[in-house]
Parts: sequence; structure tokens; C-alpha cells
Amino acid sequence: MTPTWSLAEATEAARDPDLRHRVGPAAGEPVVIAVPGPGDPPEAWTAATTPLRRLGTVVVGRTKEPDPAFDVVDTDPASLADAVRRHPHAASVAAEVLRLTEHTDADPARRIESLAYAALQGGPEHTAWRAAQGRRVRSDDGPRVRVDDDGDHVTVTLTRGRLHNLLDVAMRDALADTFVALAGDDRPVRWRGEGPSLL
Repeated sequence: MTPTWSLAEATEAARDPDLRHRVGPAAGEPVVIAVPGPGDPPEAWTAATTPLRRLGTVVVGRTKEPDPAFDVVDTDPASLADAVRRHPHAASVAAEVLRLTEHTDADPARRIESLAYAALQGGPEHTAWRAAQGRRVRSDDGPRVRVDDDGDHVTVTLTRGRLHNLLDVAMRDALADTFVALAGDDRPVRWRGEGPSLL
């Protein structure tokens, strides 16, 4: 059962020296639902939720009004809490990335996001997700890019239509070679994609 706390309950929990054993992904309780009451001082909620957030707990506010004390708000937060419970590490990391990057310049924010994504890829949730996807059968070892000289222009076609022209290492390399080959050509270049994902 997801802890659902009023301001008084959240404030009391924040003072608990054993809070780390009660909430947070490491404690098996990754989410808390905060229930703001009329007249609750915003600064009191910020003080009450700060210790929770330091433990990686996702704080869901049961309200429609955005509030910096809460990571996300919803008037019916049960489905959000359930999603956090199903993917506690991803939810905790996503919340922390948003907290850290809210007032951060774009370049350091991208680095933080990239590091978080890399960390999640090495974790158990991503491993379980990959296992559930099954093994992909490689049946498209042919060329990834086709270049056609149309006289007054050049047409570059991505040829992985079955996979919606999904970029892989081979396509990246083929595109890099194509860019080099076309670098001295002043004609217009038309881009196309085979299959259902046409350009």
C-alpha cells in the first residue's frame, strides 16, 4: 500500500531518524502520495518532502496544481504510484534528473541525462525489459543507404524499411561515407526512406 500522507504525517516522517528504512527504492517503498490540504503553507511541504526526495523517493502530489515540493501531480495518483512501483529505479532516476536539471544550462543537463540513461541501461529493470523483447533476428545485412544520381539532384534513400529505417552502426557508417562523398557536390540532395516510414 502506497504511503499517503497529509502535511502533518509527511512532516512527522521527515523527522524520523529511520526514514531511510521506510521509504525510497532501497527500502522497497519508492513512492509517497502527498495530500495537500487547504491552507497548507507551500514552504512546509517543501521542508517535509526534501528528506523523502534525498532518499530517491518519488513524491506524487494529489492535486491539480503544480508544486515544486512534488515531483509530479495528479488528482487521481494511483496509476502514477503503480507505475513507480513497477519501475522504481527508472522512476527515481527520472525524478532526480528532472530535479537536477530544472535550473541547469542545456549542456550540463544533457550530460546528466546521458549519465542517468547509461546507469539505467546497466540495471535490472532494463535487463528485464530487454529479455521480454525477445531476440531480434537479423535479416537486413544488406546496404543501409542507397545513393541515386538523378542528374540535377542526388537522392539518398535509407533502406531499412522493415525496421522503419532504424539507425544502427552500419547505417551510421554508411551515412558518414555518403556525406563525405557528397561534400563537393553542389546539387540538391533529396532524402527518402523505404517502407512505411517515408521521409
